[in-house]
Amino acid sequence: NIKTIAFLSSFSIVISSFAWRMTIYLTFDKALAGVFFACFSIGSFPGTLFNSVIGPAFIKQKIRVSEKLKKLFLFIFLLIISGVIFSIYLLYQVSEINYLGKEFIVFTISLSLIGSYFMSYAMYLRHKQIQTSTEIRKYLFKRDILYGISITFLIPILYVTGGTVAVSFAFIIASFCAMISYSLNLPPSPPFSSEKL
Repeated sequence: NIKTIAFLSSFSIVISSFAWRMTIYLTFDKALAGVFFACFSIGSFPGTLFNSVIGPAFIKQKIRVSEKLKKLFLFIFLLIISGVIFSIYLLYQVSEINYLGKEFIVFTISLSLIGSYFMSYAMYLRHKQIQTSTEIRKYLFKRDILYGISITFLIPILYVTGGTVAVSFAFIIASFCAMISYSLNLPPSPPFSSEKL
C-alpha cells in the first residue's frame, strides 16, 4: 500500500540511493563514477546484509557476539584505519592526484569500509527498536524518511564544498548520520504493549 508509512520509509531510502547514483553519473566521467559506485557498494554491503538478512534473526534470537569475533572485528577495523592513514600518506606524495590510481581508490574504499562499521551498528539499533512495539515501529519509519531526505543531496554538497576528494567521505558521513539518527531517544512504548525483544 503506497499510502502506508512503511512504504514511504522504503521509498525515501531508494530515492536517496538513486539520487546518489544519478549525481555521481552526471558529475564525473564513467571511469571515476565506476570507482565511486564500486567503493560505496563495498562499504554498504555489510550494513545491507545485516539489515536485510542477519538483523531480524540476530535481534529476535538475542544472539551475542563472541569475544573472539569482537577481537577479529576490532583487528579488521584497525587494519582499515591503517589503510586510510597509508593511503593519505601516498596521496600527499603525489603532486597531482590520479583519481583512477590505487592511492585514491584505496583511500575511498578504506573510508567506506570504516563507514560500514557505523552503518551496521545503526542497523542494529534500528532493528532492536523496531521490534519493540507498533508505535515505535511507526516512529522509526518516520525517522527513516528524515534520514533518507537528509542524505539525498550529500554528494553535490560535498562536491561543491570540497571537490572530488570530499565525495570519498560520502558513505562514512551517511553512516554517521544513520548512527546518530537511530541513537536518538524514542518515545516510550505504550503500557499496553506486550511485545518484547
